[in-house]
Amino acid sequence: LPILATTPPLLIRNAATALFLISNSSSEAVCELVSLGVLPLLIRLLPFPDTEVQLQVLQSLANCVSHDDSSVSAVIDAGALPHFRYLLAH
Repeated sequence: LPILATTPPLLIRNAATALFLISNSSSEAVCELVSLGVLPLLIRLLPFPDTEVQLQVLQSLANCVSHDDSSVSAVIDAGALPHFRYLLAH
C-alpha cells in the first residue's frame, strides 16, 4: 500500500489505536467498521513493522470476530488468514 510507505509511523500507530478503541466500544461500532469496509485496511496493517500497530490491529480484529458469525466471515473474506499464519510463525 503506497500511502503506508510515506505516512509517518506515529500517525499509523495512532490510527490503529483509534480503530481499536472504536471496535472496543460497542457491537454497533463493530458493525459500522465492517460495513464501512475498514477490515481490508486493518488487514493490510498486520505486516506493518511496528509491533504496537500489529497488536492494535489484532485486538480490533478480535473484537470484530467476537461480534457474530458474519463478522468472522468478513474478516476471513478480507484475507486475514495468511497474515495470521505469518504472525504465528514469527
